[in-house]
Amino acid sequence: MVPNTSEEGISQYFDAGCFTVLFAKRFFVAVFTITSIFFVLLFNTWAYPDLAPRSVVDTGTNCLCQERREVFESPRLGELNGEMDVDSNITNQHINSTMPLDIKPTWEASHNATAYYQERRKHSCYYPINPVSMFSKTVPSKEFKEKGCKKRLPEVVIAGMRKCGTGTLMNFLNLHPNIAITNHEIHYFDNNYDHHGDTEWYREQMQYSSKTQIPIEKTPTYFFRPYDAPMQMTRTLTDKVKIIVILCDPVRRAVSDYLEFVRKFDQSSLGNIYSRKYLAETFEESVIDNRNEIQVYNEIVDVGIYVKYVHRWQEYFSFEQLLFLDGDQFKKEPTTELRRVEIFLGLEPFFRSEHFYLDEDKGFFCASFPQPSCMNASKGRSHPDVDPDVLKQLCEFYRPFDDALVRTTNREFSWIGKC
Repeated sequence: MVPNTSEEGISQYFDAGCFTVLFAKRFFVAVFTITSIFFVLLFNTWAYPDLAPRSVVDTGTNCLCQERREVFESPRLGELNGEMDVDSNITNQHINSTMPLDIKPTWEASHNATAYYQERRKHSCYYPINPVSMFSKTVPSKEFKEKGCKKRLPEVVIAGMRKCGTGTLMNFLNLHPNIAITNHEIHYFDNNYDHHGDTEWYREQMQYSSKTQIPIEKTPTYFFRPYDAPMQMTRTLTDKVKIIVILCDPVRRAVSDYLEFVRKFDQSSLGNIYSRKYLAETFEESVIDNRNEIQVYNEIVDVGIYVKYVHRWQEYFSFEQLLFLDGDQFKKEPTTELRRVEIFLGLEPFFRSEHFYLDEDKGFFCASFPQPSCMNASKGRSHPDVDPDVLKQLCEFYRPFDDALVRTTNREFSWIGKC
């Protein structure tokens, strides 16, 4: 083919050449820009993990949009507490296993008070007293050292839920000789994490525990705040830490939550108690707005949408690390739920139904073994009369979220379907 050497032909070739050069230049600029942005984002994710995208929860629309799961490396069990990692009784046993929940403990310490106190002395770093939830002075120094007593970071955290029986659960679990649980709420991850920024402060808040005991901490607000509490735990505690959450009827829980705060504050100070909690003069006005709609932004309503918070915990912890208890069942008959905890933690069966009795005046169960002990009268408050239509409206509001909770946790809860 003979090239067109005329003035017009040369002009066409020149225009085509300019276009090709311009296109190539813009193409390479675009590629360079995109590549640069990619490497900047990659570097920021590596250098500043706090900025990495996490699960997004829209509390207004109850939208759960999981963008990405972050994986953090954490020390092995024992290394955080300055010990070798050995296979202890804390094993990943599924609660849905074939282990029966109604097994009768054969441990003599579970039915003989003298044997119990001997077993308690064998494992505990404190002299056994009654009630056992009240810690006395520590055992003699030689015995203290032989037992390997020290303040350890928790290997189990009771993370919630407020007004669902966490205090009673804590007291009952503390009866087990192989459990060492704090008798107060530490609030490290919601109130003190940023302030102290030091795990040594956290460790110092724990009770002394021996090598044969499991250290446990209970703070019932961790379940719903702060938003990144699960992530903070993965960075602070062992990668084998276990989480226990006791849930209950969200309608009853909301009434109980309202009642507690109303009794803490006088009528003149009601309103926005906290940034997300609003309390009016009546429960009905606190949860229903003037358009007769549920106030979903009010914390006492929002935190009852358990499933959205469960998703957040499942983002950072495996199925084997999470145990969800039925608070309504626990209130009616505590032994079965305590047995679930024993299986979950791989503990020798200890709890019996004879360990507890129902206090008719207080309306809740108390311990009868090794000696009678009960929580103070501030627990188990009688609820005020609430408009039945409001209770039904709340129940219907929670229904789809409760159904999702069953699918998410693989557990049926006793309060569901009773509107």
